[in-house]
Amino acid sequence: MSLYEVDGVKPGRGLVLRDLVRGGEPVEVDELLGSQSAAIWDRIAARILTIGGRHYLSGAVLNFEQEPADAVLRIFRVSPERAKRSIAERLPALTEKQMRELDELLADRTIALEGGARVFTLIWLDYTLRQLRAPRPALTNFDGEEVVFTKVRLAVAKEHRAEVARLLDQVPELARESKSEYWSWHRQDGEQGGKRPEDGMSLASWDETGALVLGHMELRGKWLVLEVNSASRAERGKQMLMKLLGGLVATPVTETQSVQSALEEHRARKRSSAEEAALKLPSEETARVMQELLDRHYRRVIDEPLPALGNIPPREAVRTPEGHQKVIGWLKSLENGEGRRAKKDGTPPYDFSWMWRELGVLEERH
Repeated sequence: MSLYEVDGVKPGRGLVLRDLVRGGEPVEVDELLGSQSAAIWDRIAARILTIGGRHYLSGAVLNFEQEPADAVLRIFRVSPERAKRSIAERLPALTEKQMRELDELLADRTIALEGGARVFTLIWLDYTLRQLRAPRPALTNFDGEEVVFTKVRLAVAKEHRAEVARLLDQVPELARESKSEYWSWHRQDGEQGGKRPEDGMSLASWDETGALVLGHMELRGKWLVLEVNSASRAERGKQMLMKLLGGLVATPVTETQSVQSALEEHRARKRSSAEEAALKLPSEETARVMQELLDRHYRRVIDEPLPALGNIPPREAVRTPEGHQKVIGWLKSLENGEGRRAKKDGTPPYDFSWMWRELGVLEERH
């Protein structure tokens, strides 16, 4: 058994696998089911059998996430050196020739793999059990604040609506949307947010220019309604609006909803037929809109500090040997997640090749 990385997927035929422990050229295996479920850069522990000149998986396959895969590779990287030290301590009378023979023997990763099959099972099982027992990951916004869906209502008298709309139009951070009385609240260039946590998940959205969207506000009937995803942003928004609008609005009323509550409400609520029809865009148009959205997002991300890279932007991290490898791992993680999403949705995956090229690592994209 060894640890393999999916170097290519050939739908209806099989997989191209690269041995991460022993190295060497990739091997194409006949694996119909795997070609339907696997995504590029998946990591699996498996045995490859050669029968009649063709390669097959033995049938026992363990899917490895990044963390346990890295743990396996560390073990097989350091084990030969540890074994050498242990043998030298126990057998101090070994001759120089015997030590060279020992080096050659321990350098053969196949020997280590023959006795290390349990390593894969134990690490995979330990990681899987910890994931099952772990609490839900923290969900934060891009400022590192806990996500709490917050709605702030400010009563507006009918005779003040036009003046409120005029004042909102003059605020640089606010951009009126296609709806007549609907504004997006954007972060200004150079404005710094809070520090995002290194673990958990982040929730964020950007507009067509790549600016981070902090929230939205709308004049609905007798209310000016601000909607944001954290208590801190709600407080900032209230202060901004009260300073801007003064006596034109009443004292704010705040409502909050937890993520769990929002999920339960979403599951329970059935979309109307009109909503369903609105969601059904032509597939070509959907693909075009998604492509443009992801292009804008990732062209901005490659210049932003990322927790996965030690809070260093990818374009900067790739210049150091350690950061270089981290950037490649990050790109593989992005492609792997996108490949899985595309298989699930039955749509073409986003093409990340321009990012590999822009960051100068395209040649290392096996």
